[in-house]
Amino acid sequence: MTGRFTRRAATARLAAGIALGGPLALGLPATGRAEVPLLDQPLRIAKGSVGGVYAAYGASLCRLVEPDLVRRRQLCTMVTTQGSLGNLRFVRAGIADLGIAQGELVRAAFEGEGAFAVDGANRELRVLFGAVPEKMHIVVDAALPVTWAADLAGRRVDIGPPGSGTREAALFLLAAADLGMDDFVAVAGNPGAQRILDFCRRDVDAFAFMAASPNAVVQDAFARCSSRLVGPTAASLDRILETTTDFRAAIIPAGSYPGQTADIRTLASTAFVVADRGLPDAVAERITEAVFTGIAALRRLHLAFADLDETVLLAPCPGVPYHPGALAYFAAAGIAPAACPDG
Repeated sequence: MTGRFTRRAATARLAAGIALGGPLALGLPATGRAEVPLLDQPLRIAKGSVGGVYAAYGASLCRLVEPDLVRRRQLCTMVTTQGSLGNLRFVRAGIADLGIAQGELVRAAFEGEGAFAVDGANRELRVLFGAVPEKMHIVVDAALPVTWAADLAGRRVDIGPPGSGTREAALFLLAAADLGMDDFVAVAGNPGAQRILDFCRRDVDAFAFMAASPNAVVQDAFARCSSRLVGPTAASLDRILETTTDFRAAIIPAGSYPGQTADIRTLASTAFVVADRGLPDAVAERITEAVFTGIAALRRLHLAFADLDETVLLAPCPGVPYHPGALAYFAAAGIAPAACPDG
């Protein structure tokens, strides 16, 4: 993809000083010259819980939009939620301008399905670009005789806090392993570091975490206490892939975490950055440009982003239209995105 858009020109514009009123400035330029802001308040990003990968991505996005630490004018702010569901609902309610959410939940919110049936279809939801690939991690107490996800019957399992994409994906995976809610003890876990403390105190036998791999949360579990990764059986995974296009199969390679000696086959999806159709086109275009031209900087900002490339940014859309501002950037840059419904 790299050769298909004018990276040199875009990089030159960045070097000229985004914070000095360049193409990504969302408010008043640092020169003090009055201009009409594109937004009448800081850009609000719904980012999930503190310490999670979405929180890191939201903070990194702010850095790309407003990179000048000296002249930082607070053009960007974080809105904390429990995860994907909260992020999507905050965008719909106008509490946030941008949200980060798992692809299958983005589609569900647009269609008004699953966890969003009570909300109804959100036909104003729009995609800007792919954010980060995610894999389902199921971490278990290594001392337990648990080889597959199906072996969690009767165990205490932290399936993630209500409103998180982890919870939705974990229930989907466990159902494919023929484990209903009555077959294990579901624990609505705490976000971030607290879930590791609960796990290492053995308040739970296992926890699920849908996130980029490797990630600091799972690394922390392996570092603090005896831990092991398990996945669904081949039959369970095949059942999932036969019934939905929301997920794909992926591998967590051996060595991704300390002492992990075997590959783990698991579920995967892509998280997307989304907005309401009402977000001004110029703002959506500038945010999209910031990420596509700043991807090298994004890789350096967090371990989970080390392998990001344009393939991730242009991941097949989850059945939701692109925002016109994102399409404007793609057209200007010579990028052909994946086919999506018309907006």
